[in-house]
Amino acid sequence: MPATAPRPLLDVFPYEILEKIVFSIPTYEPRDLRNCALASKAFIFPAQRSIFFNICLWKATYAPALIYLFKRSPHLGTYVRELELAAHPTTTRDAERVAILFKLMPSVRRLTINRLHGEAPWDIMRGALEEVILPQLRCMNIRYIYNAPVWLMSSCRQLDELHVNDCPGVIDETRMGGIRPADPLPLRYLRIAHVSQGFFDLLCRSVTQLVALDLPLRDYMYGGTDRANMSLPRVSELMNPMVNTLVFLNVDAWPILHLNDRKISDHPFFIGRYPHLRYFSIRLSVSTDFDEDEDVDPEDLETQLTWLSTMLHEIPSSHPHHLTYLGVSLDNWWSPDHKKESIQVAWSQLDSVLGGNQSMIVFPHMKVVQFPPSTTAERTTGNIEKLLPMVHRRGLLVLNTKRPSWELVR
Repeated sequence: MPATAPRPLLDVFPYEILEKIVFSIPTYEPRDLRNCALASKAFIFPAQRSIFFNICLWKATYAPALIYLFKRSPHLGTYVRELELAAHPTTTRDAERVAILFKLMPSVRRLTINRLHGEAPWDIMRGALEEVILPQLRCMNIRYIYNAPVWLMSSCRQLDELHVNDCPGVIDETRMGGIRPADPLPLRYLRIAHVSQGFFDLLCRSVTQLVALDLPLRDYMYGGTDRANMSLPRVSELMNPMVNTLVFLNVDAWPILHLNDRKISDHPFFIGRYPHLRYFSIRLSVSTDFDEDEDVDPEDLETQLTWLSTMLHEIPSSHPHHLTYLGVSLDNWWSPDHKKESIQVAWSQLDSVLGGNQSMIVFPHMKVVQFPPSTTAERTTGNIEKLLPMVHRRGLLVLNTKRPSWELVR
């Protein structure tokens, strides 16, 4: 019998299977992707999609090469879903080239603007960003930028997720770009850390319907301000509009002592305020450079455990809560020997609140109480199973350091 030619792969496997095979190859191995494309024509387009899925523009001088490539093969520009702008165009010509490049990538869904210091020529790039990139953008990550332009956010009408980290520039009211209290951002997830007070003020005015909030509040404010300036009233101002929408909350514990005369039920981290909250995680950390002349150490482990127990205890049993996950991180914590006994008492209180019969009424949907593995806790008072025996017997205790992602509540 005469030999028959092998059937094309596309006749044997659906395109989705070939794409999944290619996408399992790490994108940092372009040689492997190239060899895959040379093995069969069926792998060419999946390999191209994988290579151009994420583009990082490290230097503005790289833009001409990409412009030439995308104009010669326009379909390659449509494969770009994630774009990182780490280049600071220093000349008008560079900025114009970057603007041209933006127009050749109409399918970007995630934009990262990273390490742009000084006054970037945003005015030149703004038109292309607002015309092509921003209208359909779903996620934006702003990192290590001084004086980030606010119109980047005001132009995103479909923005679902915003990460802002290390943006110490003070926002000038004359450059607000049209964001008004009546014109909120359509965000569902927000993570902010190390931002200026002006930036925080802006978010308070424009974020209203969040489903997930991540507040790593440690060392929060720049510009010569200390942590007291990031007061609980300010945090409350941000969180009050999301009382009926918040499902996921991740916070640091240091602000818990800044209560003054306020009741714990008025605290912005009091989970009883959020009837739909299902995921709550809090990080407890203890400083080793505490000044013993002060009356209270805001990073004392006993204080933080006691606050957590009290907060959970004050949720009324008449209104069962929807909380399903409670995560507590204990990173970099330390306590002096003379406090070990009182800390043991604080652990017992927390165990009683979470593992007692009353908790089954208050938290009928609770499935996970997560702590780091025992080796971390043994630095002070013993392993977690011994510290929380009732929670352990109920089968709720999970030892893991990985926090859940907000993707669970998308």
